[in-house]
Parts: sequence; structure tokens; C-alpha cells
Amino acid sequence: MKERIEFTKIENEPYFRLMRPMVTEKGCLKCHGFQGYKVGDIRGGVSVSIPLSLYLQRERKELMQYTLTHILLWILGIGGIFFIFQGLKKSITERKWAEVKIINEKEKAEKYLSISEAIILGLDTTGIVTLINRRGCDVLGYEEKEILGKNWFETVIPTEQRDMIINVHNKVIAGEMEPVEYFENEVITKAGERKYM
Repeated sequence: MKERIEFTKIENEPYFRLMRPMVTEKGCLKCHGFQGYKVGDIRGGVSVSIPLSLYLQRERKELMQYTLTHILLWILGIGGIFFIFQGLKKSITERKWAEVKIINEKEKAEKYLSISEAIILGLDTTGIVTLINRRGCDVLGYEEKEILGKNWFETVIPTEQRDMIINVHNKVIAGEMEPVEYFENEVITKAGERKYM
């Protein structure tokens, strides 16, 4: 046997014990050779007993601290997730209501646009078509999907009038000119015809 380790109780207290054999080496024979020992014989042993009470108390204390810390972090984490979830839920609900409202308004606007005999057109600040009603499509000979997203000035305005009309558009956008109530100009249809709009 090389050594023996055990956890035991001495007088009802926990102890760690280590026992190691004392093996006869060549140098031991100078003094103990007359006792009949040979190299490799066990001629005794050494035992150490260490009380574990303080170590176990410290371990319990640290385990309690780690447990409480992890429970606290867990509670904070769950609380954080709950509040984030509630915020997202509220945000999603508000967004869904806003989407429903926008869809309803869009459907209402499309209904009025589709039955209007006037040509209704929407342009962004750069002249891109963002809205055109059925009447406008019929006059120009385009399907809605063919004209939406296109530059109005480059698509339907005759070249010789383009600069003048772009100038009016830019002045209205910049606030240098009051919005025009009535403005008629020539347009070129999909078929190449010139019409006034």
C-alpha cells in the first residue's frame, strides 16, 4: 500500500486522515539494518488528521452566498424578461391597432379615389409617383403598377415643358410658392398621345 485517505469522525467531529507507510530505503539500513529490515520493507507509518469543521463551515457559508446570489440574479433576470415582454406586448398591440387604422384609412381613401371622376395624383419631393387613382390610369393608359414608383416628369411630361413644370413643383415643395389649386399641362399617354391634364 502506498497511502490511505479517509474522511471520518473523531469525537463526533469530521476529520480528514492521511496515512502513508514508511518504506525502508538503502540509507535507512545504516541505522536500522541490525533490526532485520531490507530495502522495500515497511517499517512503520505516518498519520495526519486534519479537523474539517472550519472548512465545512466556510464551504456552507460560500455555498449559501452563491445560492442566494444565483437566486437573486435569477429573480432579476425573470423580472427583466417580464418587463421587457410587457413592453413589447404593449408596443405590438399599439402597432397592430395602428396598422388596422392605416388599412381602414387606406381602404376608405382607395374607395374615394376609385369612384372620383377627377384625376388624383400623389408625388414625393423628387417627383416619384406615390399615388394615382383609377381615372388617372384610364386617361394615361397605364396600369397602376406601371406608373407607381416612376418619375412623373420623365414618364408623362413632354420634354419641352418638363423644366417649367419641375420648377413649379420644386417651388411648391420648398415653400417659395403657394400650392397651386389648378394647373393644367400636357401629358403623354402610354400610347404616345398628347392630352391635357
